[in-house]
Amino acid sequence: MNVRSGPGTTHQVVARVHTGQVFRNLRCHGTGSSRWCHVESGDGLISGWVSGHYLQESGATQSTSASLPASNFADGDAGGPDFWEVTGVAAGDFLNIRTGPSTRYSIVARAPNGLTLRNLGCSGTGSSRWCHVQTPDGNYDGWVAGRYLREGAAPAAAGAGIQIPSGSAVAPDLFLRPTGEIEVGWSGGCTVLYNPAGQRIQAGSSCSSAQLTLSDAAVARIR
Repeated sequence: MNVRSGPGTTHQVVARVHTGQVFRNLRCHGTGSSRWCHVESGDGLISGWVSGHYLQESGATQSTSASLPASNFADGDAGGPDFWEVTGVAAGDFLNIRTGPSTRYSIVARAPNGLTLRNLGCSGTGSSRWCHVQTPDGNYDGWVAGRYLREGAAPAAAGAGIQIPSGSAVAPDLFLRPTGEIEVGWSGGCTVLYNPAGQRIQAGSSCSSAQLTLSDAAVARIR
């Protein structure tokens, strides 16, 4: 079921949830097939609107199953470092991760100081600078205020990774990084990077649309 930023199918999808997940009811409006409800996950990470048609009354729960936030990943060069580290957030507080680059967008997750986030690209300058980020595992994706970020290092991971050669001049080689990310390389220099969830997060400017399509298919096969 899609969780959206507002009460209607015209609003952006911010998360996807499974049958059986329990959410707090913040309010509902409308009736029948037009009934929409504002809900929030028990841990506060997911907040948005869902169609009331797919809800039934339930008791409280001690924990909720993991949600699958929708990804609005970027292609091309993100600019700046590969990874950011959250910094400068007041003690006991969190940095809001939002569905878009301003405070008017809904919150999809909250990040503490020290958390490592992949850089998908930034826009604006000064206090108006917002950056598109994603957790290294690919589970959370959104925008944060750039003033709370500093250059960070890739998450530590054991092992050297796994190389999967294609053995063909018209197919790409794959490299499974120790972090779980998947790198797809073509003989002409095109390189495409995927997060552990199999979502494309970066692609070289030399990559053609055909190479991107074939790269997507190659990653889907090994997953």
